[in-house]
Amino acid sequence: PEIVTEGENGWLVPPEAPQALADAIVAAAANRERLRQFGEKGRERASRFSTDIMIGRTEAFYHQLLAR
Repeated sequence: PEIVTEGENGWLVPPEAPQALADAIVAAAANRERLRQFGEKGRERASRFSTDIMIGRTEAFYHQLLAR
């Protein structure tokens, strides 16, 4: 859920919900253009979670805690 935004860059399927998973697969197979858009938006969103970015955010958080 941190990376996927429902309907914007993918589908979120509840755990242990085979019908919901099947529905998402059918929806994906039915619209290749939407899949392309999801892929584009997904790569854009995932870039916000790179290792360097996450390390920087973690370091900043610890510095903030230490300053208190």
